[in-house]
Amino acid sequence: MIDAQYDASTYKYQYVNLNGTSVMKGIELSYEQQLLQSLLMGANYTYVDAKGEDGERLKKRPRYQSSLYATYMPTNKLTFNVNGTYIGSRADVSFDPITYAQKDEETGNYFVASAKASYQIDKTWNVYLKANNLFDRYYQTVYGYASAGRSVYAGAEARF
Repeated sequence: MIDAQYDASTYKYQYVNLNGTSVMKGIELSYEQQLLQSLLMGANYTYVDAKGEDGERLKKRPRYQSSLYATYMPTNKLTFNVNGTYIGSRADVSFDPITYAQKDEETGNYFVASAKASYQIDKTWNVYLKANNLFDRYYQTVYGYASAGRSVYAGAEARF
């Protein structure tokens, strides 16, 4: 397992391989169904019990995670997709900026939704418009580092 450790002699963090064994046990369930010729829906759920050699839960790993999605294809060239993902809270750490003392933290759970519309121009070209974090939710995947708010992108993809 890899973790960031602080070196007080150099005042720097560096990633290191940790000694010992970590154990991750869990279950993943997934279901997908073609409801109509042009509508596909699905869901998945993940439960992970991740523990270090000391029996403590590993940091930065949610115990629960789930998502739902729907894809609507009104024509062979036009596709609409919406999805939502729930991430359970995770244990994490922060560091005091003066003493560098480590403090246990929780990132909190969150739900993020996104949507995408795409149009297949020909065999090579596809154009799309997508929006991430539709409800402009504040969340952190790592404690102290906020993720992007609502973001909208337009683009083109070429496949050769």
